[in-house]
Order: sequence, then C-alpha cells, then structure tokens
Amino acid sequence: MVLSGDSTVSGKNSFSVLCKSSSFWNKNAFLKAFLILFICYLPFLVLSYPGNLCYDVIGQIEQVLNHSYSAHHPLLHSLWVGGLVSLGGKFFSSYDTGLFLYVLSQTFLLLLSFSAVVFYFAKIKIPDFFINMLLLLFILTPIYTNLTTTALKDVPFTAFVVLYLILYSDFCLHPENTTVPSLHLLFAFVQIGVICMRNNGLPLVVLSGIVAVIWILVKTKKMSVFLRCTASFLLESLIISQLFLLLLGNGLHAEKGSKGEIFSLPFQQTAYYLTVTEGQIPEDELKSIENILGDEETIRERYDVTIADPVKALYKKDASLDDLTGYFGAYLKSGIKHPYIYARAFLLHTYGWFCPSVTNEIRYETDYETIGRGTLFANADKLMIFLYRFANRTFPFGLLENIGFVFWGLLFLTVFGLAYGKKSTITITPHWIGFLVCLASPCFFNHPRYALPILAGLPFSYLFIVFTKEDRKNV
Repeated sequence: MVLSGDSTVSGKNSFSVLCKSSSFWNKNAFLKAFLILFICYLPFLVLSYPGNLCYDVIGQIEQVLNHSYSAHHPLLHSLWVGGLVSLGGKFFSSYDTGLFLYVLSQTFLLLLSFSAVVFYFAKIKIPDFFINMLLLLFILTPIYTNLTTTALKDVPFTAFVVLYLILYSDFCLHPENTTVPSLHLLFAFVQIGVICMRNNGLPLVVLSGIVAVIWILVKTKKMSVFLRCTASFLLESLIISQLFLLLLGNGLHAEKGSKGEIFSLPFQQTAYYLTVTEGQIPEDELKSIENILGDEETIRERYDVTIADPVKALYKKDASLDDLTGYFGAYLKSGIKHPYIYARAFLLHTYGWFCPSVTNEIRYETDYETIGRGTLFANADKLMIFLYRFANRTFPFGLLENIGFVFWGLLFLTVFGLAYGKKSTITITPHWIGFLVCLASPCFFNHPRYALPILAGLPFSYLFIVFTKEDRKNV
C-alpha cells in the first residue's frame, strides 16, 4: 500500500522524547496492533458468549430464518447475521454457535479498522507515544467491547466508516493517490461497505464526497483531477452499491422500507406541536398532518419525548407525493408561527448528543427465545451488564464513551484546525455529517451506537490534523 509520507514534529526537552520516530511500530504495525487488540477483546467475547442481542438484529435474523425480507434494515447485514445464525443451526445444531460466529466476525472487522489506523500512523511516522495512547483508547473505552459483543449493524458500519476516514483524509490532501490502483479499488470497496451496512451510509458518502471534490477542484484547479476524484469519491461507489442493492432487494423480493424513516425529527416536532397547542391548529393544517400521520389524538398519545419511533410508526405508507407536500407545507407554516415550540421540540429530542451530563451507556437486555443469553455460565449476561454500568460511572472510562464530550471534542478540533489554517481540517467533514445524521435519528437516550462512528473515528482525526504536514511527499 502506498500512502502519504513523513510528518515532522518539533519540540524540546521532555516533549522531544515523546516525538522520536516510531520504533516498535516500524515493522508489522498492522499485525501487532490486531493481535494486541484481539487478545484484549477476547475475554469479553468469551464472557458474552454467544453474544448480546439488540432488538433490531432479532428482526433481521427472523427475516433470514423465515425467508421474508425487508429493506427497513440493511439487507446485506441481515443476510450476514441471519445467514451465520442459520448456518450455526444447520451445521452445529446450535443457533448460539451461529450468533457467536457473527459476533466474532464483526469484532474482527472493527479491530481490522483500528489496526489500519495504527498502520497508517506508523507509515507516516507518528511517534510511538501517540500510537500507544491511541491503542489504549481502543482498548479501554468500554463501548467498544460492549458493542462488539452485541450483534448489531452499527459495529460493521463503524468499521467501514473508520476505514473510509483514513482514505478520505489521505485522498483529500493527496488526490494523486487515487491513481494508485490498489488504493482506488480499496476506497471504492470501503465506500460500498459504508453504504450497504447502514441506510444512512448513503448520505454520509454523498455529502462527504461532494465536499471533497469541490475542495480538490479549488485546490488543484485541474479539471482532469476533479473528474477523476468525482468518480473516485462519488460515482463509482454510488453506481455499484445502488445497482447491487437493487438486484439484492429484487432477488429476495424484499419489502421496501418506509419513506417515513427519514422524517424522525419533523414528526417529533409535529407531535410536540400538537401536544402543546391542542385545539389551536387551523383546520387545513391539521388535515394535512392527519393525511400523513393519522388522527390528531392518536399522534398526541403516541408522542414520546425520548424516541420518535411511536409517532414515526403512524406514517401512512400509501401517502401520495401531494400528501407529503401538503404535510411539509403545514409543517413550515407552524414553524414560522411558533419557532420556539419547534426549537424546544428539537432540543428535547437531541440534547443528549451534545450534553456531557447525559448518561449514554447501555448494555442491551433483549431476550430472544431462539438464542440463549449468558450461556457460558449462570448470570454471565448480568455480570456484563453490571460491568458496563460500573465502567460508565467511573472516571475516566465513562468520559471516554460520553457522546456529549465527543461532540465538544469535535468542535474543539474544528476550531483549532481553522484557527491555525490547517488544510487538513477539511477531513473532519464526515464527522459533522455523521453528527447531523445523529440529530435526525429517532432518539439519543440510551442509544450511543448511532454516534459510534464519530467516537471511533475522532482519535484518528485528531492525530491526522495535528501531525500531518500538507506539503509532505509520498513514500
């Protein structure tokens, strides 16, 4: 793999000791990092056998076992987790074994991405001290072992996002690296992985890619480079992934996902608006809302400040484009007349993403009769629940996985990069797009998994922006 080269770090006295060139990581950095991480994660995998379950993944497993598919969850991931569970039942007479194989595979993928970060920084000669601190973060942050031992789509999605960040960042500063065939193909594969592992991966790749190609055009002022990067950052992965997902969906006769899935935030604002302004809404606006979400009283009853799913489930799948247009017309009118109500609804729905005082820890406690829980020994699952709740309330472990703290860390890095005029600040773009996706997600309370890609990728961005020299040569 050809990646961009040298970084130079200046400093004196004790700091200069920290900034010596890599020694331990000079050779076989990827393999060393992977083995260290796997050894540290292995006890958690064993204690969690066959693996913890998120309620979303139960539905995905059922799709495969019952041969009835839906694009509500990523089809490729459903085939992956459900297929391994099904194989476990067929070849080992144990669905538990199948689930453990899946948990093992998603753990391998996340550790591979973490190891790739170490490899990249070793390649550009980041000092050992900082690589070691990075590795400690990957080992000691509780949410990583918590979620890698839990079957859910966010773990492989995060792994692909971290890999995407590495290549995206390097290509933004060095668009000439897109001409390296191995890197070009790897970038396309990683982008397809981001898009296929989670439904919100598509806007992440599209919006980040648009920013990147505009940045590269301004930077190089060469149309040939712009066109090549447009293909690399956008067209290739989009065309391949959408064609693949279309063929997969048609081949499985999968039910299409609801359009209402992307409207969590406006639906929550509408429900809150109906709740606090009962009986004061003009008849035409109310009719437009009911054409999409049904009866006013039912909407008010379903409103839950912590999660959008109850209201979102009211969305009428047979609603026409005119109905949607009418709804958003009423939505905008209400927002103009009562901006404070909308702002309050927004904050009630999202404040956990940027408030460090909110406890984001969760160990999913979902029962599924097909697969056992805590089967290694009696109450093993309860031990893991206690462990992660204790860690979340213990400094510094709780801080390391606090999503509100991560947001302020992202904001600080952005301001730092802009203040010092660092061109590499552009590479933060995927984090901000990911954060906007979090704001539009169904909830924040007890679901830090939505922000896992930001949490896992931010340490990479810190070291990349602080240590990268934009004028370095290729190695």
